[in-house]
Amino acid sequence: MRVRKLSCYFQIDRTEDSLINSRFQSLLGLAENGTTSLAEALRQFQNLRAIKIWQNWRSSWFWGLNNKESQYLTAYPIGYRLFQNIIHGLATSQNSIEGLTLGSDRPFCPEWNLVGFNLFPWVFAKMERLKVVLPKLAGNTGFGEYGLNSRGLKTLIELSPYLKELHLSIDMSLTDEPFVPDLDIPKLQHLVFNGLLFPDISVLVSFLGRHIATLKTVELDHITLLNSSRTLRRKLFRDGLNRSLAVEMRLPIGVPLAVVIASLVLAVLALIAGKHPGFMEDYHIIMLNTTYLGKNLLKTPTPGQGDPSPTSCGPLKGALSELCASATAVAGSAVDSAISDLATVANDAADKLADKLGIHQWYSLHVMNICQGAFTPNATAVGAGYHVSGCTEPLKSSNFNISALLSRELGAGPFHIELADIGFTQDLQKELDKIPSLLLAIAIPYILGVSFIGISLLLFTVERFIPKITAIVIAALALLTGNVITTYCAKSLADKINGFGQHIGLSASSGQKFLIITWIAFGLTVIVAAYWTHEFRQKRRARQVIYQSKLWKASS
Repeated sequence: MRVRKLSCYFQIDRTEDSLINSRFQSLLGLAENGTTSLAEALRQFQNLRAIKIWQNWRSSWFWGLNNKESQYLTAYPIGYRLFQNIIHGLATSQNSIEGLTLGSDRPFCPEWNLVGFNLFPWVFAKMERLKVVLPKLAGNTGFGEYGLNSRGLKTLIELSPYLKELHLSIDMSLTDEPFVPDLDIPKLQHLVFNGLLFPDISVLVSFLGRHIATLKTVELDHITLLNSSRTLRRKLFRDGLNRSLAVEMRLPIGVPLAVVIASLVLAVLALIAGKHPGFMEDYHIIMLNTTYLGKNLLKTPTPGQGDPSPTSCGPLKGALSELCASATAVAGSAVDSAISDLATVANDAADKLADKLGIHQWYSLHVMNICQGAFTPNATAVGAGYHVSGCTEPLKSSNFNISALLSRELGAGPFHIELADIGFTQDLQKELDKIPSLLLAIAIPYILGVSFIGISLLLFTVERFIPKITAIVIAALALLTGNVITTYCAKSLADKINGFGQHIGLSASSGQKFLIITWIAFGLTVIVAAYWTHEFRQKRRARQVIYQSKLWKASS
């Protein structure tokens, strides 16, 4: 049967060497300088998952065979002189170690020259757990200079891309320089720092910040800062470890604040555009062009017809005949113009026709109200501007009925005609009747969006993320709803109005500038929501910090 898990204890010391060695040498063949025999022994256990190398107070070496159900190979202890031999033995035995424990219980520690790792990197390529425990200095031991080779330890960590658990309990007073954790351990989940020495708090915060996305548990104890008289526990934990861990992940506070303010400004501008005559008139939802309304009453001859005239009123009678005659008289001065100018003459007549009808040349639909006016200098000029003659009362739905507004203006005009007299169909009437409900459907989500962006701005300095995230997410959803309604429904309505109103000179267009600022406002709220959500997740991970971790007790 193939052995999958092994725990071995083999004791060799000066007094019992012959007895113990005679019992177990046939199995392990271990000798002090037995690199080959150690490799031979380890080769028998190709499923080893962890090894523990320890140096105790009496310098005795302790190995043994105990429980075959364990998956740990434990050595009590192996001096640092044989450490490279063990690595070589592991390499030649084709074992890939997942857990490694190095340590000593002496009050002093010889130089831990952690060499040989880069010679056999595949041994630790799959290592997930590393524990290094060196004791506190207990007075002058008389053994000269002792300490830890930080460079060798760094090499070991760098050769372990899958490292998830790191435990360093080292009295850094044994070293000449502080341990500077400039490492990047992409899969680090559990961290224990005990007795380490740091130049200042920013070094530790930087290390934790780089790994906060994966860290689940952190234990910091007896940490010393060179540039501070306070211990890390008093300095770092006083303001809360959570806040310090998030330093590396946090943008300058002005960046998200500026984004929130920008989204609020754009959303407010979209909401109040057109509230006053001339204010952001270009930022309309739909523009109804009634300049040529009633153009079907005018008939323009084509080149080649006999006795051309600029316009002809046809078989109109009564008030419509007087209306047409009045409009065509304005263009009478162009009778002697060439045939190529007839279209311009007809357009001028249509322009004057709208004036005679008593209606405005355009009606712009905004979120809060409707404005109307005339083109300046005239409707046919390139890049004509908007002269606003008035706007309706904000959010008064009765004023949103364009059909009623046109009918009222036509009835108040000099000819007292109705919409049906100029060719309004029931299909066109039905589409225009959709405008009040459309504007209300757009106004409600935009008002909600502006309100919740404002709430999120008020909550900006609050430490808790749930209220801020909730407010900004609701704002983003509200703006998204308003934008979808505006983009799809407004364009669809404008297309239908053009289809049904083309023959009578009524046209409609959806506002592109309005869509631009509203979609930008939505995008900014999404950015803020994503940032706050990311920061909340980092804070939640940081709150999992524990001060007394039991993580390593099972493997020690």
